[in-house]
Amino acid sequence: MQQDEDAGFGITHSSCCTVTDAHKTGVAQEAVKGAIKSATSMSAAEARQILEVQENVPWVQVTKRYKHLFDQNKKYGSFYLQSKVYRAWEALEQEYVKADKLTNEDRAAAQQILQQDSSEQQQQ
Repeated sequence: MQQDEDAGFGITHSSCCTVTDAHKTGVAQEAVKGAIKSATSMSAAEARQILEVQENVPWVQVTKRYKHLFDQNKKYGSFYLQSKVYRAWEALEQEYVKADKLTNEDRAAAQQILQQDSSEQQQQ
């Protein structure tokens, strides 16, 4: 019985040292970053599904769809859905940037749409 307890301690101690060594080298930090990213990132396909847009739709249309869904969920009180809509828009923005599909003109037009809607709401 004593031998089994010592063997168990040896495994635990060895595992502890491995985790400590990994932490010192930054391996654990990278693993945590990877886990957080995979837990919080959204695929482009999922983002398109949430925003109900096709794959090669112009960025202005993505922004219009985002704004409509975001405002609807703001108006009717679903913060969870509102945040999913925002994360979907954010994921598609990253995809468009990475694929070099987002021009300065697209950004300016999208910004104008976002500002126009908010200024109309302030007047009401």
